[in-house]
Amino acid sequence: MARAHFLNTLSGRFLMLTTVFVMLAEVLIFVPSVSRFREDYLRLRLERAQIASLALLASDDMISEDLERELLANAGVFNVVLRRDEMRQLVLSSPIPNPVDASYDLRDPTGFSLVRDAFTDLTDSRNRVIRVIGEPVRQAGLLIEVTIESGPMRREMIEYGLRILGLSAVISVLTALLGLSCGALGAAARMSRLAVFRGIGAVYVSLFRGTPALIQIFILYFGGPQIGIQLDSFAAGTIALGVNIGAYMTETIRGAIVSVDKGQTEAARTLGMSRWETMRKVILPQAARMMIRPLGVNINALIKGTALVAPISVIELTYTAQRFIGSTYKPFEMFLIAGVLYMVIIYVVGQGISWLDRRARIA
Repeated sequence: MARAHFLNTLSGRFLMLTTVFVMLAEVLIFVPSVSRFREDYLRLRLERAQIASLALLASDDMISEDLERELLANAGVFNVVLRRDEMRQLVLSSPIPNPVDASYDLRDPTGFSLVRDAFTDLTDSRNRVIRVIGEPVRQAGLLIEVTIESGPMRREMIEYGLRILGLSAVISVLTALLGLSCGALGAAARMSRLAVFRGIGAVYVSLFRGTPALIQIFILYFGGPQIGIQLDSFAAGTIALGVNIGAYMTETIRGAIVSVDKGQTEAARTLGMSRWETMRKVILPQAARMMIRPLGVNINALIKGTALVAPISVIELTYTAQRFIGSTYKPFEMFLIAGVLYMVIIYVVGQGISWLDRRARIA
């Protein structure tokens, strides 16, 4: 009952909304991340197939059927065509269970085509036979072509996608909780009667608002081991972003509380309410309504700030775009797509904040 009551309060709704918004940002990473995973999967099959086909060069005679079958099985393909020049082809082959259903060319892919093809493979539950074309590694030829089953690839894509979604949920909840918790504690410290707490709150706000978030992430991730703090990229990115945005939320929460008319406090104290009762029953309900839109701005900053964890290899939108650039060599297109996705996220966040603000005003 207590949990249900909290979720019906304005604070509970805002916490849920914050979590949903950050989760949305992470979920939009899902498709491009799975697309990149699919591309890596197919390129790995091409490389294994190339190694298998080179076994023909090591022998002057035809290889046995058993060896050919073993080479193809290890590569995870049915057939291999390695075109080393215009006149010569090295071929390994075995029977395929069904006709080729689709062909994918990885020699010059676009970001859109990679995402589109990944979505097609992910939503098609049939175990199809597909043809994959690519460039041999180390310029060992003009073209390499393989045929494979889509079923095993789809299963691995789903497993990888579920891991991404699980990671996204954890990032969303932890970042939202940490940011709001630091903001609430910071505001309480800034408004404390004790000078030492006010000083701690002021130092916290000045330090984390006055230095770039990227520097804070680097200090925690790269500099932490020097002072005995060993954190992986996920933990370092989540903690750094949560604490950083908490400094901004501190001033947002404090400003909303201070903006409540002092007459409200005086009236409550006249009625015999304690300082804590006055804050909990009179000041905070009014301040909560005024801090919705400013906190929405903080959420937008948090979502856009997730791009800063890309340099420490946390899987997010900018990091995924950088990995696509490594295979497509089209930075303008990749970063443009990432920018559009960020705009979509921010627009949805703005609509959600407006809805919550309207609900609060009606209440």
